[in-house]
Amino acid sequence: MRGKKPSSSVPEEKGPRQEHDPSYKRFFSTPRMVRDLLEGFVPGALLRLLDLDSLEKVPGSFVGRHNRQRHSDVIWRVRWSSTGEWLFLYLLIEFQSRPEKFMPVRMMSYLGLFYQDLIRANPDLLREEARLPAVLPIVVYNGKPRWPWPVRLSELLEPLPREYRRLQPECSFLLLDEGGYTEEELRARADNFVALLFRLERIRRGEEADVKVTALREQLGKPGNEEIKEAYRNWFYRVLNVRFPALDVEALLDSESETMLAETIDGWFAEAEKRVRRSHKEGQIQASQDLILTLLEDRFGKVPMALASRIKALQSLPRLKKLARQVVAVRAIDELEVP
Repeated sequence: MRGKKPSSSVPEEKGPRQEHDPSYKRFFSTPRMVRDLLEGFVPGALLRLLDLDSLEKVPGSFVGRHNRQRHSDVIWRVRWSSTGEWLFLYLLIEFQSRPEKFMPVRMMSYLGLFYQDLIRANPDLLREEARLPAVLPIVVYNGKPRWPWPVRLSELLEPLPREYRRLQPECSFLLLDEGGYTEEELRARADNFVALLFRLERIRRGEEADVKVTALREQLGKPGNEEIKEAYRNWFYRVLNVRFPALDVEALLDSESETMLAETIDGWFAEAEKRVRRSHKEGQIQASQDLILTLLEDRFGKVPMALASRIKALQSLPRLKKLARQVVAVRAIDELEVP
């Protein structure tokens, strides 16, 4: 079964970075996903101090002219449970698919611009007793190699004498490296949609997909998960459907579908393997054609267009191999017999 085209509300984008970024941004624009991120992956006692029912997304119109051009991401605020007042804990979620050595520098720049916009929008912050809100910067990293770089800016700076260290800029972030969690750790968070996403990102074999998609369908089938289901649908079309074009997204996400899930998944994995083999063979054929044309040009000069066209029309590796033997044996280009 072929995957259906996404609706017009899902714009077409190309490239691995572009596939992931809009999908992740949509995921973390839903309260349930942000809550699952905090409850499942933010360590320490912070959660006990927060009223997670008060999670509120900061509207895009809040971000000023300095920040408007970066896609950075998604900003939320939450109340402190002790006072019930907004203490403006903002979550800056920077989606990253490649390790970046100077991410602390980027994050420091983002936070500085964010605070400038916040001060412009809130004149009350100019009062003597007012303080800027706390910020929790989070980097969600989904690249294959583990993150190798420091998360603190101070670790990237040349050392100074102790009395001057306090004058140096400091910035750090909470790194959530998807690949750093074991399958057991993620599976233990059975009803956590972020853990389910991290598991789906690792799909490489059909039997893995069967188990993981079944777990996702069970959660999406529960009441109240319509918004998160739409976010997953968007991700399936943008990311998984690119890897596996035979994927039927609608049947896959429909928990009441009569489609045999295992058979469906086996089908799109088989189609993906065929694509890889076909692509590999096509690459070998093109490389062989180019080699023959190069050898001919080296031996006899410019290759006649008609002959070049006949060589390019050959799609059989054995025939191309036979032709290559001729190229090194003939004394004149006219002696060449294209099979």
